[in-house]
Amino acid sequence: MSDIRALRIKEHIVNRKVHPTPEQISKSNHLLSDDDFEITIDLHRFIVSSLNTPNKLYPKVMLMGDSIAECAFVPEGLRITDVLNAFVSDNSMLNPYEFLNAACSGNTTFHMIVVYLAKLMPLNPKHVIALMGSIDAGACRSSYNYWTPLKGTTPFTYTHEFKKFPRKLDVDFSYREALLIGLDSMCKAMGTHFHIAT
Repeated sequence: MSDIRALRIKEHIVNRKVHPTPEQISKSNHLLSDDDFEITIDLHRFIVSSLNTPNKLYPKVMLMGDSIAECAFVPEGLRITDVLNAFVSDNSMLNPYEFLNAACSGNTTFHMIVVYLAKLMPLNPKHVIALMGSIDAGACRSSYNYWTPLKGTTPFTYTHEFKKFPRKLDVDFSYREALLIGLDSMCKAMGTHFHIAT
């Protein structure tokens, strides 16, 4: 067993197709279709749509989050940032923005700080919208936190086996609150407006 660990940026791979499992289809009351869904990404590995061509000169609005914001099982063109880009381009009365989707399934607030520092800060977005919270509950359970090696929630990759999620539901969000305050402070320092939607 090695003690080597690395900081992980959760992001999408090139030419990814996702397919809902039978369990996911069942839990959705069969609203999910039993199809492959294409995830198209850009140079920064943000989810984009070939159906929309947002203006790259517009100020950027970055959407961060987990699977809810990722919209993996939503057809291309209907994902949240696709709809927002289409809406803005169809309405000349609105301020023009380019909406980019930096969400990735399983992201926690800790992951979003890593993503912001590594990928969003250099792009100097006008707004950052954090749409998340459910995955944080697992990372903030009693006697666990963001640094505990729980598969999927830790920002680190370990060479040994991950611990399994505890069954306790006693949740301490004090770390999450501190991380959100830190993310807000970083955004303010860069002149970016930070918004939380949970």
